[in-house]
Amino acid sequence: MTTFRKIIGLLMIIFLGLPLIFGIIWAVGLTKAAISPEFVTEFPQKIIAEIPIIIDEVFEEAQKKNVISDPNTRAWFEAAAKVEISPRELIRRIGLEDWMEHELSGLFEDVEDILRGKRRVRTLVFDLRPLKDALVHEEFFLYIENVFDNLPLCDEMDQRRWNRFRGRDVDWFTRKACRPDEETLQSIFANMRDSIEYDIPDDISLFEDIHVFQLGISRVVMWLSYALFLFPAAVLFLAALIAATSPAGFFRWSGISLLAGGLIPLISSLFFKQIARWAIFIHPYSDSWSTELQNLIIDKTEWIHLSLVDFLFSPVVQVAGVICVVGLILFAISFIVSSNGHD
Repeated sequence: MTTFRKIIGLLMIIFLGLPLIFGIIWAVGLTKAAISPEFVTEFPQKIIAEIPIIIDEVFEEAQKKNVISDPNTRAWFEAAAKVEISPRELIRRIGLEDWMEHELSGLFEDVEDILRGKRRVRTLVFDLRPLKDALVHEEFFLYIENVFDNLPLCDEMDQRRWNRFRGRDVDWFTRKACRPDEETLQSIFANMRDSIEYDIPDDISLFEDIHVFQLGISRVVMWLSYALFLFPAAVLFLAALIAATSPAGFFRWSGISLLAGGLIPLISSLFFKQIARWAIFIHPYSDSWSTELQNLIIDKTEWIHLSLVDFLFSPVVQVAGVICVVGLILFAISFIVSSNGHD
């Protein structure tokens, strides 16, 4: 009878308890990462502050032969370098920097206040019209035209290639660095304006039709997600109760089950975290881009990718670590609990 009970308890742990706790640890960890005020607000604001600096550094280093050996790709950046204003200055002139520092940062601050429960949940309207205005600003297209002015005129074959892209999206770095005729150039500009106008909405609404008490969305969601642990815990403790023949056995079975349930997601999260770090360097951009340009951009934005990976996987590691500690504590208790039975 004792053996039969142990088999039943073990089967419950293996086929029900462990899969449940594995899935819930991942769900809780990723949820904690996704709604963390630090991830939603502080991280994007830090990126916003660094974007102008990153752009200038990429444009400067892309002109170096030891960084970009492809002459066509380098020609685009050399042409841009001859324009009187820098990309950073262009961002400021068209109003994009002001939009990021005020409109975008202000939105993140409102989101943080709602997540932390500092204000009631209400619909936040994110106005994208200043962004659209910046992207169709006269200075922006004047800058692009000046870049083209610093390129040699296209020969007949290259002109035909540019003509094929009239009315379509253009991947600049796949095209020959040369200036097409004025009609083609204006057609490309018109297409860009139309794409910006129709592809980008005027505004985006956040927290629409969401009704939560002023406790903080992140706090409420985390309480609910932590409550999910009650189900696998109940299954594991029930399995331990069935399999054990003494109080010490109950704590031992419970401790080992929780330890195994925590170790599996802990090891898997560390493994996938490392895989994600490696994956950052495997062509995250368009396949038509220069590999050297990709590497340059990755080098300048590496901290963003690595921080994102840490934000996503670290909470899973933390939650799994807590479960492992609880399992170890229960396992240790089994040795100090007096028992009249034997397992």
